[in-house]
Amino acid sequence: MYRYILFDSSQHMRFSSRLDRLGAHYVSLFDGHPEEPFQDIAPLLIDVTVDGEITQAVVDETTRIGLMKPCVSRLDSTKSLQQLADHLLQFHLFEMPNGKFMVMRWYDTRILPAVIGILSPQQLATFTDGITVWQSYDRFGAVQEQRIPSKSDTKRPNEHVPLTLDNVQERALFDAAEPDVLIYELRRNIRAEIDCVPHHVLHPFISSQRQKAMEDGVTERADQLQLMILALSTSGRYAEHARVIDRLKAGFADNQEPFQQWIENLPEDVWTTGQPLWVTNGATSESHALITGDGTV
Repeated sequence: MYRYILFDSSQHMRFSSRLDRLGAHYVSLFDGHPEEPFQDIAPLLIDVTVDGEITQAVVDETTRIGLMKPCVSRLDSTKSLQQLADHLLQFHLFEMPNGKFMVMRWYDTRILPAVIGILSPQQLATFTDGITVWQSYDRFGAVQEQRIPSKSDTKRPNEHVPLTLDNVQERALFDAAEPDVLIYELRRNIRAEIDCVPHHVLHPFISSQRQKAMEDGVTERADQLQLMILALSTSGRYAEHARVIDRLKAGFADNQEPFQQWIENLPEDVWTTGQPLWVTNGATSESHALITGDGTV
């Protein structure tokens, strides 16, 4: 059995240089693809099978980084370094329902669970062929065990590569990424406040608030972004205000009043139904002032 570290160096650039200095054995998963020259940001498959000083140094450094950034997986495999690299290189691209190909950054451990979660049993067996254990550090630095199908669960892996996603799989994958997209946009506009909220609090909050927004008929990202600022500013308590309750009963999807107009016309006391999620960390900005009349945040 072989042991490997899978490292997404786009989140910790130039890690390959550190591996070169240590004398570690690794393969870039950009090899053979147009991205091959970009070694500094490549996903790296690192052999840590043989115990020794080099292996220990790699394990120690990647563990430290994995606790801070979602870029580290640990794999046990029956395949040698080059065999496993050759296998994983096949999944650089996924085919989408429209026939176009998309670079799939599944080695980002924020994306990995979503990818594994949408694959059919046969696709998953193909993707994980030769891998017996797959652990990854998630966005919060916790170790997660990824699902590996047993041999009895599936036939011999022979799924078409690149893997082809259907419309349901595509939608589920993009939906899983939306909270991170919203957080990215929020950080661009209210960075000071967002950076005061621990990520283990922020991401679940945005995920749940977005799900509620979708259920209430707020489906456009621009509208969701503005609603997230209201939710953050009140720790989600805005939904208890009578003005909001009335609108929720009426629904957003079919209401004649545009969402932008509705949120601009909310009375001040909606914004004070609860304390801001960041208030305990000392931020005091009047974030609702950032919502402007042209629909931007």
